[in-house]
Amino acid sequence: MDNPDKVEYMLFPRLSALSEVLWASQKDKNFEEFPMRLKTQYQRYELRGVHYNTKGIRKGGIALLIVKFTFLKNILL
Repeated sequence: MDNPDKVEYMLFPRLSALSEVLWASQKDKNFEEFPMRLKTQYQRYELRGVHYNTKGIRKGGIALLIVKFTFLKNILL
């Protein structure tokens, strides 16, 4: 991708999902509540002028993304 805005758009909120997987303790991971926490993150993106994607976020979509990242984490670490 040669457009920085497109890179940002593709990166966020995926980066937030990856952070959830890597830094949240097992007991604090709650896939059903993550979209609610993501709304707060969207406000942070807005304040900083970050281009972010909300179209791919649908019921179950972000949870599936987190599960995939968790699977990769378990393989890589």
